[in-house]
Amino acid sequence: MDAKGIKHCNFTEYSSPIFPLDDEVKSLEKNKVTDLAIFLDKIADADLEKFSEALAKNTSLKSLSFCNTLISDEGIGYIASALKINTTLVFLNLANINLGIAGAQAISEALEINTTLESLDISTNKIGEHGFGYFTIALTSNKSLKALNLAGNSIALDGASEIISGLSKNTTLEELDISNNRISEKNYMTLILDENTSIKTLNLSDNYLGDIGATTIAQSLAKNTTIETLNLSNNGIDSIGLLAIADGLSRNTSLKKIYLEGNAIGKIEAEKIKEALENNLSLGSIQIFPEIFVANDAKSSSSVDDLV
Repeated sequence: MDAKGIKHCNFTEYSSPIFPLDDEVKSLEKNKVTDLAIFLDKIADADLEKFSEALAKNTSLKSLSFCNTLISDEGIGYIASALKINTTLVFLNLANINLGIAGAQAISEALEINTTLESLDISTNKIGEHGFGYFTIALTSNKSLKALNLAGNSIALDGASEIISGLSKNTTLEELDISNNRISEKNYMTLILDENTSIKTLNLSDNYLGDIGATTIAQSLAKNTTIETLNLSNNGIDSIGLLAIADGLSRNTSLKKIYLEGNAIGKIEAEKIKEALENNLSLGSIQIFPEIFVANDAKSSSSVDDLV
């Protein structure tokens, strides 16, 4: 998900072995840095403790990324402690740092207290379904977070239900990525669209939703009035699910983009989607991927015409 505010490390840059963060600590102490990306293989706990102490007091840093850096549970604890105190950091990238259950607990507890962080990327870690139970309270109480990337964490169904429980009471999160998380066809995902009224961008790609999951999402899509971008790519959705999506689109009033790559879109499905969108005047124009664009002025791309 290219969520608003979510930045990614440039992994073509040089990644250094472990060494002290003396220069970074000095920059934080002098409040002279606004964006900081750390390219290290690993950071020693003692160095991260000093760094986090400086981060807690810093008043200039807006964006912090640990780029593919191995951090221990103790180190994550130091970062979490800094987040409870820091009042200026807006974006934090903790993707692929070996964050586990203990780290998830520490970060979630920090989110309950922090009031300024807007974007958090904890994708591609080892949190698992049990670790996400800690985020239920955090998502319920946090009022600043707008973008959250949880992709590639093996959430599965139990973890997804925990996240949804927290989202049902959250009113500020706008962008959520839970792609590639082994979430199957059960209808937990529909609760995001049924009960949450703030999410505008939802990425559910590369899961196992299938026709049953797509059908339940389509039913929610017909009622939801806030979702603008929905990614259902690579979910094993066949004709039944796609036709249900078409029906949901015919009644939705807010969607601007929907991604359906990697699903079984044939001529019949494309025709139904095109028909639903052309008859739904409230949507104005909507982009459908792969390579389908339908506008309510009856114009369509050659790609959809080729399908139908």
